[in-house]
Amino acid sequence: MLELENAELKARLNSNSENSSRPPSSDGYQKKPAFPKKKNGKQGGQPGHKGSTLHQVDNPDKIVSCKPNSCSCGHGFKEEELILSEKRQVFDLPKPKLEITEYQIHKAVCPEYIVVHELVHLLERSHNENFIRYMNDFMPKWRFYRDELNRLPFRHTEWKY
Repeated sequence: MLELENAELKARLNSNSENSSRPPSSDGYQKKPAFPKKKNGKQGGQPGHKGSTLHQVDNPDKIVSCKPNSCSCGHGFKEEELILSEKRQVFDLPKPKLEITEYQIHKAVCPEYIVVHELVHLLERSHNENFIRYMNDFMPKWRFYRDELNRLPFRHTEWKY
């Protein structure tokens, strides 16, 4: 009788949602993973496979020297007692950094316009109709150059012509 009861209790303990009418939520934390990893073949590089790796560079960006200060007995090491025994290089991608570029745009003023303007003042003192006629004769595009000059931070704003 005890053997029958023992077998019945073991069957109840071993039952889960897959082999009984119990709901999946009653399985608790003993569930199998949703996507079990299938292992087909050996892991890692196989014999005869030509591997590839990052090779050490001659001039790394940064060198960190790892030197012991003292021996376990308490002896302090001097620089000339240390021997380089190994080099290891770690290739890291740096964190992205916001780079701000300022473009400075420069303009130039046509010096010919300024010279012609001042020379015309030798013929006509004020900015009147005669002055404009002389400017049109000597430099047909003078208005364009005047406007370009006035767009600069230093300008004369009271042109009367």
